[in-house]
Amino acid sequence: MTTKFIKSYLTDITTSEGNLSRHSLICEIIGRTKFHDSATLFRKIAEEAGITNSKVIGRHLHILETIGLIIKAPETYLATSRGKALVKLRSRNIGVLNNAEKTVFFKSFFTNIPEQLYWAIYVIGKNEKATLEKNAIEYFYYSPAKNIWIKTIERAIRREQYKARPLTRGMINKFETMLYWLSQLDNIRRGYRVWLTDNGLKMLDAFPTDGNFREFSSRIYHITAQLYGNQNIQYFDLTRHKSDLVKVLREGNQLFRGEHGLSDLVAIQEFTSTVLATSGIVLEEKKFYETIQELGLDGTIKSIILGRDGKPAFLIMD
Repeated sequence: MTTKFIKSYLTDITTSEGNLSRHSLICEIIGRTKFHDSATLFRKIAEEAGITNSKVIGRHLHILETIGLIIKAPETYLATSRGKALVKLRSRNIGVLNNAEKTVFFKSFFTNIPEQLYWAIYVIGKNEKATLEKNAIEYFYYSPAKNIWIKTIERAIRREQYKARPLTRGMINKFETMLYWLSQLDNIRRGYRVWLTDNGLKMLDAFPTDGNFREFSSRIYHITAQLYGNQNIQYFDLTRHKSDLVKVLREGNQLFRGEHGLSDLVAIQEFTSTVLATSGIVLEEKKFYETIQELGLDGTIKSIILGRDGKPAFLIMD
């Protein structure tokens, strides 16, 4: 399979950033409070997330920004609409990701840095319970992912005293970080050896054979419904599922209502499609926007307001 890389990936990562529940908490901290400077934000993250190293905090923020859950603002960070949805969906149990959080993180990773993680899954599936080191060597040196890591590998080798070793400590650490993410998303299991779960095998089957990851992202909720929903997956049909949709839309309308009674439609879409996917109903993003236009015509939705880019941005239901 050939692949054209989407120009977004994460190489400045360590196992300190491996805990997705901590990323979720940081997104909540940013989402619930308006910080006017990064120093105050860093202190709050240190206090609540227990991270005292400012470089580690910075890497967490970079990861969340790269996968589209926060955005850099002057002197600070803000939660994106999708980040706001994650905050409302996150588990209250510290250290535990619920299926809705897994859905949001899966979508965020595999629409923003898909190749980087896909090739890790591919190599692990191909090697059938090989050691972590064997998988890492193949990933960094022999899979197409090597194109992402060339500069990182060169820098890591220059820093290491033992240049003849195939893997530096830093490279192993980076590979482990990705494995931590995939493990929390129920795609792999690992000990001394690493292997794909049933979900990981489903993902391997779902990935595009032509390297078209943008097409993959257009059916992301079908895939997450297979991974984190119930066994009886149904494609959304307005006649059959209108009541399910309207119930979640009304909840989202309340959760993401801002000034002048306008509700953030992007946050509502993320929230709604995620909730439905975890119950086995697949409502892809494109279909969501087509459906709300129909609900606007029948009076269920009072008004849909366009943003500056001409796309639907706000919703009024009541």
